[in-house]
Amino acid sequence: MAEFSGQDSIVRAAQRYIECNLSRPIRVADVAASAYTHRSNLYRIFKERLHTTVECYIADVRMERAAALLIDSAMGIAEIAERIGVGTPYLSRRFKEKFGCSPSRFRKRAGN
Repeated sequence: MAEFSGQDSIVRAAQRYIECNLSRPIRVADVAASAYTHRSNLYRIFKERLHTTVECYIADVRMERAAALLIDSAMGIAEIAERIGVGTPYLSRRFKEKFGCSPSRFRKRAGN
């Protein structure tokens, strides 16, 4: 049981770091350091606990934040991309992969 609580605190620390640093480039080594663990340990824990890689988790958080901004704000696509720390082409491509439509179509469907 202690192993899980230790892993949970590492995951929570990593998630906090990612959430607080979305507008910047995020290196896995920095995420690991923020959680007081080694990069390889962080990879293993993310796979075991979240069933994803650290990089995929970061990309998913960014796309979820972009979706929320598309719904809740009047920010342009380029501004949203900057806010989540990616380029506009990357945002458009990854957003379509995750949600099945472009950011602008998503916003229209959401009624904004």
